[in-house]
Amino acid sequence: MRKTLFLTVVLALVAMICFTPLSAQEKNSEDAPNPFGEEVKVTSDDDKKAEDKVETVVIAEPEAPKPEDKKDDKKDDKKDDKKDLVAGSKAKIKCRAEMTVAARQAPWGKILKNLKNGEEVTIEGKQGNWYKTSAGWIHAHYLEGDKVADVKIKEYPWHKRMFKTDRDKWLAEQEKKRQEEERKKQEEERKSGGAGLTAKPLTPMPTRISSPFGYRIHPVTGNRKHHNGIDLPCPTGTRVNALGDGVVVASGYENGGGAYIKIKYANGMQSFYCHLQKNTALKPGTKVKAGQQVAIADNTGVYTTGAHLHFELRDKNGGLIDPAKTLKLP
Repeated sequence: MRKTLFLTVVLALVAMICFTPLSAQEKNSEDAPNPFGEEVKVTSDDDKKAEDKVETVVIAEPEAPKPEDKKDDKKDDKKDDKKDLVAGSKAKIKCRAEMTVAARQAPWGKILKNLKNGEEVTIEGKQGNWYKTSAGWIHAHYLEGDKVADVKIKEYPWHKRMFKTDRDKWLAEQEKKRQEEERKKQEEERKSGGAGLTAKPLTPMPTRISSPFGYRIHPVTGNRKHHNGIDLPCPTGTRVNALGDGVVVASGYENGGGAYIKIKYANGMQSFYCHLQKNTALKPGTKVKAGQQVAIADNTGVYTTGAHLHFELRDKNGGLIDPAKTLKLP
């Protein structure tokens, strides 16, 4: 009896589901609200008498899928290939805050100034790994800029060896250049005679030199000997002058050169005159001016064959120099 009643109820429910009109199902589906996040009432069909019993279920909206993290294959601000900075563009110094970067006169040359991190310079040109900037030559490692050229700087393992060789060569060339400049400077000082030597040794000046500076056969002894000055032929009584402003440091008489006078000038150079007329040379300590008469020429002393002026000139270090080349005589 009970089994028969149970089967009857089940068959009735199946018939109701199967024979519901399609239009009603579509309408119910269209009118049905979105259940995500709203409360929905669910009624149990096991027993119609239990219709008063209602269960409340909350259906949560599913979370949206998280997008996959995109991996950036690019390196952080680092590039494998460096690029040339464009001439005329601006660049900034890049170094640690406690450091400075040297701007040089040339690659590995004399330091002109030290620059701090972030200071701006203008690119003017490039040579190897060095940039010529408005502040001087700076190594490419310490510069960064926005405007770059397409040409890439290729670096190879042997670049360091080549760079050191170039640096050593450059330093050797700079030292050679410095020595050459020093030599030329000394030569010019000798030729110019220094500041203040403006007067001629004799008035009037002869038109020739009878015996030049350097080694010669001595006209009296016949021996080969260095002639420490020049001989200027002149008549007895010719006026002898100071070459510049200075002071007489010695005067007197000696057997070989006869009467003599020695003058030290303001630029440190000294002149020595001999074969002078006795008692005409100024006394030691006398201050003289350029062109002032200091003695009279004659033919005194043993080592002479005729009236003339023996004229020696020494630089500020006491070294003998050729008066003819220094003062462009006669």
